[in-house]
Amino acid sequence: MPARIISARRIRNCSAIARHNLRRRRGLGDQLRSYKDLPKETGKSVSQIALNWLLQRPTVSTLIIGARNETQLRENLGAVGWSLTKDQIAKLDAASKVTLPYPDWHQRTTFTDRNPPAV
Repeated sequence: MPARIISARRIRNCSAIARHNLRRRRGLGDQLRSYKDLPKETGKSVSQIALNWLLQRPTVSTLIIGARNETQLRENLGAVGWSLTKDQIAKLDAASKVTLPYPDWHQRTTFTDRNPPAV
């Protein structure tokens, strides 16, 4: 099969997309570094912190965990019976915040009486 020739314009477009994604990831890296001390503060693993944070979300009613063995199951069950502080939750909320795509961000900022903010 002959090799496919990719135009220079297409390469430039891919390059622009890659640069955009890299800029977005750099911002995420800064946010991730902002809460890297949570395992030390809580004495819990990253997975336990993540599961506990999800359990405290007002819109999450159920978590389905997947464990391949008993060790992973015990680790995941360690997310129950304790709570993150409000400050720790705020750090995780900030790190997980995403920019909404076009119609959503416009509707959220323009039509607040019809689209109240999420809890």
